[in-house]
Amino acid sequence: MNSQLILTACGVFAAILALALSFYIKHKDIFDKRIKIIFIILFFIDIFVFADALIYSPMDANSPPMVVSLMPDKMNPQEAGTSIKWTATALDPEKDPVQYKFLLDGQQKTDWSYDSTWYWTTSSADNGSHTIEIKVKDGNHNADGDDSRDIDFSISPDAITWNNEGNVLYSQAKYDDAIQAYEKAIELKPDLAEAWNGKGKALNYLGRYDEALQACNKAIELKPDLAEAWNNKGLALYNLSKFDEAVQAYDSAIQINPQYVEAWYNKGYAFFVQGRNDEAIQAFDEAIQINPQDAEAWAYKGKALYYQKKYDEAIQAFDGAIQINPQDADILDWKGNALYNQHKYDEAIQAYDRCLQINPQNATFWDDKGVALLMQGKYDEAIQAFDESIQINPQDALTREWKGIGLNLLNRTTDKHAGPDGSDSPLMVGHITQPRGDDALIQGEF
Repeated sequence: MNSQLILTACGVFAAILALALSFYIKHKDIFDKRIKIIFIILFFIDIFVFADALIYSPMDANSPPMVVSLMPDKMNPQEAGTSIKWTATALDPEKDPVQYKFLLDGQQKTDWSYDSTWYWTTSSADNGSHTIEIKVKDGNHNADGDDSRDIDFSISPDAITWNNEGNVLYSQAKYDDAIQAYEKAIELKPDLAEAWNGKGKALNYLGRYDEALQACNKAIELKPDLAEAWNNKGLALYNLSKFDEAVQAYDSAIQINPQYVEAWYNKGYAFFVQGRNDEAIQAFDEAIQINPQDAEAWAYKGKALYYQKKYDEAIQAFDGAIQINPQDADILDWKGNALYNQHKYDEAIQAYDRCLQINPQNATFWDDKGVALLMQGKYDEAIQAFDESIQINPQDALTREWKGIGLNLLNRTTDKHAGPDGSDSPLMVGHITQPRGDDALIQGEF
């Protein structure tokens, strides 16, 4: 029974007895001896009970519970995906039953219950710092909780999260940052082949080919059927000028995934740079069959045919690339050169003019147009084209030589009316065997 209630009852009883005793004193001659004795006994009992309650019962009869501890079963921090058991301990002075409620970052995770544990199964969405809180109550005091305690706890990204982050950074061309992300994934999960492969492809783009090769080999060791790792190994070997080994790596990727268009393209390119044009064309055809919208495969098929002097087929391939990407001035220039070598100078000049509409600051396009104009005997226009090229690239001696030929032919035409096809002309038909420019375009795995 609540001691405060006992004290109150005793007080009321004492007051009643006091009134009765006062009445007795005033009118004691009307009470017999037995009633007098009863009054006296009751009075002393009341005093005794009141004193006992006062001595042995505290004024605050029930104290609220207190939180003693809140503990996880794993050390802080933990990586995402870990399940963490939280255990709370509370003390109630009267040993009243204690209820518990867990909160995460202020959000309730459990209802009030007598269970003092909670399991937190984390995920990548939980990456970062968090606050875990426990509230307790015994039901005799604050309905919202009598006491609480909280702890800060951090969840770090897991290996998959770091690998995905590396992929994002790679797609943004942040290769150094991507490598750091892949290495964190590898640190957490050394057997994650995809992270080793990602590191390899980023190292390829940084020109660190030996390291790239090592990373790709590790990925293949862990997961031999990872086609992307074989493709990236091929890229590293290609850039180390190990062309035959590169082709073998591409073949391994294709064997795993026959629809792997990048591997077919890269195989074709490895043949192309070795002058193995028949094999290159076959590989480019496979890439085009898989993806008819692969403009680069069309373009390099055309270049391989060009070097075989199969100009009609080359032009068809260049047109395939141009249809996909009409703004590719480089391929338009190749098409113009193929037309030039067929002596189709008007069509060649049209192609060069389209190149110049796209990029009027390209000296090579002006040179090619100038040479075609020379072959038509349009010396004034040819000289103007060479002047445009010289203005862009004043150090190009070959352009100045062509301009000199144009001036010489112009003067000779004025004097002797000799044409470009006459025996007196020093200009060789078919001077263009290949366009100038960078052919080092390799498809990578994204």
